[in-house]
Amino acid sequence: MDQLPQNSWYCVSVLWVIILTGTFTIANILSGMNPIIPILEQTYSQTFQARYHEDMADGTWILLLSVTMSMTYVGGLVGSLLANPLLKWLARKQSLLVFHGTNTIGLILVAIGLKVAMSHEMVICGRFVVGMSAGLGMSIVPLVVNEMCVPNRRQFYGAVYGTMLPIGVVVATFFAWYEIFGNQSRLLGTLLYGIVYTVIFSICAYWIPDTPYQAYLRRGPEEAGSILCKLRAGEREVIQLELKCIVPESIECETAAAAGSDLQKEATLREIFTTRQYRNHFLVVVLIFSLLMACGFSNVLSFSDKIFREAGLPPDVGTPATMGAFFISALASVGAVIAMRNFDSRSLMIVSYVVVAISHALMTTSIETSEYASAMSWVSLAAMYVFMIAYGVVTTTSFALMGVLCIDRTRSLSLLIGGACFWFFAWLVSFMAPYLTEWIQGYSFLIWMGVTLLGTVNLFFFVPRTKGKSEQEIQDFFAIKKSFCTYVAGERRRTI
Repeated sequence: MDQLPQNSWYCVSVLWVIILTGTFTIANILSGMNPIIPILEQTYSQTFQARYHEDMADGTWILLLSVTMSMTYVGGLVGSLLANPLLKWLARKQSLLVFHGTNTIGLILVAIGLKVAMSHEMVICGRFVVGMSAGLGMSIVPLVVNEMCVPNRRQFYGAVYGTMLPIGVVVATFFAWYEIFGNQSRLLGTLLYGIVYTVIFSICAYWIPDTPYQAYLRRGPEEAGSILCKLRAGEREVIQLELKCIVPESIECETAAAAGSDLQKEATLREIFTTRQYRNHFLVVVLIFSLLMACGFSNVLSFSDKIFREAGLPPDVGTPATMGAFFISALASVGAVIAMRNFDSRSLMIVSYVVVAISHALMTTSIETSEYASAMSWVSLAAMYVFMIAYGVVTTTSFALMGVLCIDRTRSLSLLIGGACFWFFAWLVSFMAPYLTEWIQGYSFLIWMGVTLLGTVNLFFFVPRTKGKSEQEIQDFFAIKKSFCTYVAGERRRTI
């Protein structure tokens, strides 16, 4: 058997620093506000009373809550769209520093809005800025990890990335709990916690190199080879083989030249859509990213405490129950990493999405019947835990797959546009959730169940099996497979 290149200990250390600081920062942005919603309501009510000399109406509070929580996802969408020009302008490490720095600026704005200015406008602006940071991070961190990691370990580190996100949510929710920092007297501790990982990354950034692929694009194969030697362990001949995978080979160059493209540059959006192989794996990555939020997760993430209260659980149970749910999700993510040794990531992801759909049905049942049977309120807790277990597996397998479905030339645009779709659906779900809950109550979960099942059907048909498959075999699947867009185009040609 041919010897495979391996990550050096230096590379492993760099990967873990990037993943841990990145995922824990993103997790804090997404979940850190959930436990302090009562403080938000109190602050907004006091501000409204001081300005207009009357109590804030329930409809006004719902609107302000929806805008505050969803503004994070609007910022995420903007940040993901800004990631591509940022990556073209700055090196990968500098882009990661911008991601962490933007998070710090946003948290400072939120702190001033809640504790100094008592202004919901400043809080909303701060949430938009930290959302931009999360959008940048969700696009840049997986890209850097995949470009820096040895190809045969990309799926593993993608799984690690997916596992660290729910673990980060547990830690962020714990620090934002009322008994720790989530109260008026210690609220600044919650906000300062979000800056800790920025400080850690900033200290470690001195030792983080550029990625080999970007070094090749900017400074040529010699610089890429020099960086690759630092990031890899093993014989130099094996490292040179990997370098040849980064530098386009003659046959691939001739094919690209015939198609009018340049393999020494990243693929353009036009090239992606006009090349079947590129188009198919691009659409699959976008689908995987989109379904991560379109399945209703941001509803659970932003309003889990509120969901538990509306299901009839005591108010003091909400945050501990949320922490428990995310802790179970983190354990499920770890279990998914172990299960991926014996089972295909695609199969695990599809089965888990079916379980997510079932949990939505259970949530609807519990909320709509809790008024008549008090014991049903605990079914909502069980449904939430079932959802989080399944979603932990979904997150891990999704990021593991995204690391191996693309090639170097298309990975950047695929992850960036996929990230934009991720944040769009995150905003859509979080903004609609309070209104849907107000209008149709528990039946709102049936909407997310329908979207989940529809997306799962598409995953079944268009995502290839990756276990035991080489990169070339995976790309051969995409080169042959007809995408949904191809079917639609074919039907149009036949009807003309």
